[in-house]
Amino acid sequence: MTRRAEILVDIGGIASCQCDDALESLFKSATETPARNPTMLWDDVPNPIIRRLVELFTQKYQAVLKQLQDRFGQILTGKGTGSLQKALSPGWGRWTPEQEQEARAHLERHPPEDYTLDDWMLLVELLMQEYLPHDVAVDWGDWLTVRATLAGKAQAAFEARGIRDAESIAKMAEYMPTGFGAVPRKILTPVEMKTIEIARARAAENISAVSDVARHKMKNLIIQHMEAQMFGMKQGQFTALRQSLFDAFGELNRDFRRIAVTEAGEACNQGLIATLSPGQRVKRVEAYRGACAFCKSINGKVFTVVAPDAPEQNGQTQVWVGKTNIGRSAASRRRTDEGLMPRSENEMWWPAAGVQHPNCRGSWVTVTDPGPDVSPAFVNWMDGILRKHGLKPVGASDA
Repeated sequence: MTRRAEILVDIGGIASCQCDDALESLFKSATETPARNPTMLWDDVPNPIIRRLVELFTQKYQAVLKQLQDRFGQILTGKGTGSLQKALSPGWGRWTPEQEQEARAHLERHPPEDYTLDDWMLLVELLMQEYLPHDVAVDWGDWLTVRATLAGKAQAAFEARGIRDAESIAKMAEYMPTGFGAVPRKILTPVEMKTIEIARARAAENISAVSDVARHKMKNLIIQHMEAQMFGMKQGQFTALRQSLFDAFGELNRDFRRIAVTEAGEACNQGLIATLSPGQRVKRVEAYRGACAFCKSINGKVFTVVAPDAPEQNGQTQVWVGKTNIGRSAASRRRTDEGLMPRSENEMWWPAAGVQHPNCRGSWVTVTDPGPDVSPAFVNWMDGILRKHGLKPVGASDA
């Protein structure tokens, strides 16, 4: 039996606000995948819908990251910037063709070993503009969240008819539209429309933020490389820069994986809850390796769906679309001038409608009898997609 080491950390001597920040960071870090065990980040998501969407999105972003990494490697070996347009979909670039041509022409006047610091900064911008501009973030956000939100509604439709076949539900998720414009408005309620809009905006912002961090990280690595090169240190060799950039791409790969798990789970779960009527019930499923203490505490619990604007809501027994843990605390205590005080129930995490925290793998199953009341218009539309791909239609109950 492994003995757990006890460590006492005294943070009593720091300011109250700093102490609260430290406590919050400590408790939230306990919910994340440990850095010492990164393989947990690649564990399958138990819910078949979310799992399939994560797999597809992972294939999508890894293909782009590989192209970006390969291009960087080619440039470092003196093969020039080349033409990068083949990696793009129409409308993804933010630079004009003239700006791109000017930047590439400037960089190709010199071999990489003669690049100035400004040249390297321009190169990073050129590559990021080509492969990961803001337009890509918006496109990827649409691709992932529109599918996931609709898939949550599809899950409700399947379960309403007693169909819990994981393979069929996962295939349905794969064939959902990947853009908001391809979704017929008549199959969605106003609440569901708003749920998709919020999911799209949040995912695009988070993807864009990761891309920005990657841009800054690569620039900082190059600055460190140039500094070492100027002073004749071994870190100034191209082999060292290649290894640093390789590590940076590995970190970027993990960051996008976290986004895939988090945003697909958030959109799919919120989509399911948005489909249900007040009074219907759902059960939380948080049974997977690495589940945090909070998620374990709500595994198997049943909640009643209520309207998001219901005058009286019980956060511990009820769930509603839009219910999140944003702005709430994972730490059970807060620092005051009198010392550590317990946080109130209104301050702390509660069972959210989507994911409980980043990289959460939890999901819902309906336990309502009779099952969820999914509109015939949506079921008929979904059946059309199923038939198109040779799958068995669900069939609207009153079609």
